[in-house]
Amino acid sequence: MFPLKYVIDSNNNFVLFNRHSETSHVDMKPFFEGKIVGAGFCRIHGGGRVVCTGRSETLNIDSRPKEDSEAITNYFKEKGFCKMIAGEDSPFNTVFATNIEEIEEFFCFTLTDEKADIEFIKYL
Repeated sequence: MFPLKYVIDSNNNFVLFNRHSETSHVDMKPFFEGKIVGAGFCRIHGGGRVVCTGRSETLNIDSRPKEDSEAITNYFKEKGFCKMIAGEDSPFNTVFATNIEEIEEFFCFTLTDEKADIEFIKYL
């Protein structure tokens, strides 16, 4: 189980992405309509439980361990899956899991999977 980076906004829209990519938390800012309220790192544990910790230096914002963990865990429990979107240009050289509908319109993203589940995402 590898830690992922994450960003979440006041509408509980979130992005999860590979922590070893060149992408930073601040690169995700244009995707959010709501105010960014948490960012940091997360791990996906057994049963799809997401645990968020840490902080984003580039956004200068802390994670909200309880709220962010619950919001992302509950999203996957309710919906079961999210979109996987591949970026074509650096620094977007990784795959994203997101529930933000318009992310494909930014930076030449390509939808790679409409129904990525939590078990697949934890191996990003």
